Amino acid sequence: MKRKKKEELCVEIEKLLIDNYEIMTDNIVMYANALKILCLEKMEQRGSINKDEVDILIASTTDNISKGTKKSGTWLDKKG
Repeated sequence: MKRKKKEELCVEIEKLLIDNYEIMTDNIVMYANALKILCLEKMEQRGSINKDEVDILIASTTDNISKGTKKSGTWLDKKG
């Protein structure tokens, strides 16, 4: 593993999300935050994340964004 700064890692993750899921850059922070929450939850359980889980997370986040703004953070907590 290579040591990276947080900012560098965030930029790389955002670029991968944009490239792999064709996410508009205006919403990238919402997708990255949802992914961060999923990662934190999995780390607490000492679990791993597979591509299907990321695909579901992206679809759920897209759906929540299309529904419009809700109270801060509530849609992220539900994750689908």
